[in-house]
Amino acid sequence: MQCSHCGTEIGLRYIAERLIGIGEASRILGVNPKTMVRWDTMGILPGIRIGLWRIYEKESIEDLKKYSQGHRIDTRMIQAWMAEQQAY
Repeated sequence: MQCSHCGTEIGLRYIAERLIGIGEASRILGVNPKTMVRWDTMGILPGIRIGLWRIYEKESIEDLKKYSQGHRIDTRMIQAWMAEQQAY
């Protein structure tokens, strides 16, 4: 399978190591899965949609957690983090 964005060959190992479901992402961030759904629907923290599933890049979720420095993660923090990510 190839990535539709960059053409990189993606196998099941890649997916298993780098992508996580909404449950694990919400545990890492310390928020309710319903909050993750709301953020995705609003475009604040979009996930990758596969049918009814929402999945996230594990590295991005862990980076956001580090960025929060232990503070509660909210919409403003995500927007600031995303702005920093786009600046690179």
